[in-house]
Amino acid sequence: SVDLATSRYAARDLILQSGRVPIGITVGNPRWPLGYALAGNLRALAPTRSMLGLPTDIFEQTYRARLDELGVEAIRALLQRCCDHAGNDRLLLICFENLDEAGKSCHRRMFATWWQEHTGEVVPELEPDVRQEQLFA
Repeated sequence: SVDLATSRYAARDLILQSGRVPIGITVGNPRWPLGYALAGNLRALAPTRSMLGLPTDIFEQTYRARLDELGVEAIRALLQRCCDHAGNDRLLLICFENLDEAGKSCHRRMFATWWQEHTGEVVPELEPDVRQEQLFA
């Protein structure tokens, strides 16, 4: 089975420490050296170009409709192919947004919420260990 988490392209150290396979879910790829190997980009889970720049509520409705159209089984098959290809069932779905910025939302967390609603599987955001310890303190 697929074990999912989310993060952002710029979180190099977290990504390397996680032992997870980084997979982009973005329209475009980063144009800077990442410092790790990206295992691919699942554009099926990315927003479309026309969705970029929509107000957040409309973006979310449109993005969720896209996921509904794909469906859990098709998405799971897509993710499983990534696992099989990488020889690792721990995937990391990544996009560009820095969620440390107040009020930021992004489709990777919209996906995580949608996935949990449909499968019961929690998709955590990778956090620095310091923050993880604070959560459990």
